[in-house]
Amino acid sequence: MNAASVALLLAFTTTTTIVLAAPAPDAGGGEQADGMAPTKWKLWSYEHIHISNELGSNAAMTVHCTSFELFGKKEDMGVQHVAAGAEYKWQFKPPLVFGKSKYWCVVSPVDNDVAAGPPVHAGFFAYDEDDRSIFDTNFNVYWAVRPDGVYMRDVSGGIGDLLKSVWIPGNP
Repeated sequence: MNAASVALLLAFTTTTTIVLAAPAPDAGGGEQADGMAPTKWKLWSYEHIHISNELGSNAAMTVHCTSFELFGKKEDMGVQHVAAGAEYKWQFKPPLVFGKSKYWCVVSPVDNDVAAGPPVHAGFFAYDEDDRSIFDTNFNVYWAVRPDGVYMRDVSGGIGDLLKSVWIPGNP
């Protein structure tokens, strides 16, 4: 490789890095209505995960999520208490070059018909970069926790919500 090739490679790499880091203009100039960062990045966007409690009235649940990234850090997001009808949400930026993002979550109902018997829980990948689906729209992934299990929400209105995990007896 001669000096001209190296200079061209460095110029391309530098330009690419600048382009990847520059956000595209957004209409609001700040946060979205839900308080999360804007999603309109050129090639590196925030991913938003939403897990809603649809277990029924007065039916709380706990959510415990952990991230796993190849060549990256593991983050335990702690146990979150989600009231009936409420939503637990977070955002992150997947790695640009090395690694794949995965978030494993375990949900458990608290004080409701599902929890009336022995303890139950359900585990699922709330986000798996290797398993992109038709349900990912505008960098959002929506989940619904219901009395019969955990559903990936179909926000496109195509085939309907998809049951991804059922209740398993025992504590997580």
